Amino acid sequence: RMHPEYAISASGDAVAPTFASIPHAMWYTIVTISTVGYGDLTTQSDAGKMVTGALILTGVIYMAMPLSIVGATFTRVWDDRDR
Repeated sequence: RMHPEYAISASGDAVAPTFASIPHAMWYTIVTISTVGYGDLTTQSDAGKMVTGALILTGVIYMAMPLSIVGATFTRVWDDRDR
């Protein structure tokens, strides 16, 4: 019988949990979405890797849209400054 804190990977092996607590998991999510990626935590299961991939894409999309708007506005203001 497997300990309830362990998960099963796609290969059928028991995998120890990566996150010790909810705040620990929140730290991982914030670091991953902000694309900082300190490397202090890594996922071990295939499902965790898929969720991490989705978080990375979410972070990139979340940052790309505001940055492009700010960049376009800055360019427009910079071009209009001499008029």
